[in-house]
Amino acid sequence: KSRSGKNMLLPHIEKINSYKTLLASGSGTRQRLLKWTGVKFDIRPTDFPEDLDKANFETTQAYVKENAHQKLLASLTDVKSYNLTYDIIIAGDSILSYQNKVFEKPKSEQEAKQRLALLSGQVCQFYTCVYLAVLKDGEYKIDEILVGTDIHMAELSEEVIDAYVATGEPFGKALGFGIGAEEMGGTFVSKIDGCYYNTWGFPLPAFAKKLRDLLKDLEMI
Repeated sequence: KSRSGKNMLLPHIEKINSYKTLLASGSGTRQRLLKWTGVKFDIRPTDFPEDLDKANFETTQAYVKENAHQKLLASLTDVKSYNLTYDIIIAGDSILSYQNKVFEKPKSEQEAKQRLALLSGQVCQFYTCVYLAVLKDGEYKIDEILVGTDIHMAELSEEVIDAYVATGEPFGKALGFGIGAEEMGGTFVSKIDGCYYNTWGFPLPAFAKKLRDLLKDLEMI
């Protein structure tokens, strides 16, 4: 896969790195992908509990968008309370959806097995919302991107599912299986429609374009 996000920011990377950037996420995958852009950043995960009532949202997209928004607001509060200054703050959230039902990270082997059995041979959706806050003249300009990717799952036998869950790889992943580099779950995917990097939880090209356009609009690059 070409790292198109990095190419998009490359002409401006020196100027971008003259600003202080914060990634408000503890996700190792998001950290890895953001590094690919060439942007230098600090890491301060938020303490947002992610306990929004799903029943209050008509769509998965609305739910993931509000989660990401609340993470950004929590980060802005955190930064202010510790008298920190960041020019760029990035927060995001990712959610798996199937038949408009939200699936969180599996909490048990049984849940992980049930998830994979349900998705076997089906098409599910993975949504990521990334919020950006950019400081200009003492105020933050806030914008966001929402990206969805259709994931076509291969037929999975009970034997394959049991063996995979036993590896422990499904846990801690919004998808409920690993699809990134060096992860075994990628063999379960027959086709992807949309952004590949979104399935890692960070839609790299869309993020890079949004950051570039926002900084240009604010005359910061």
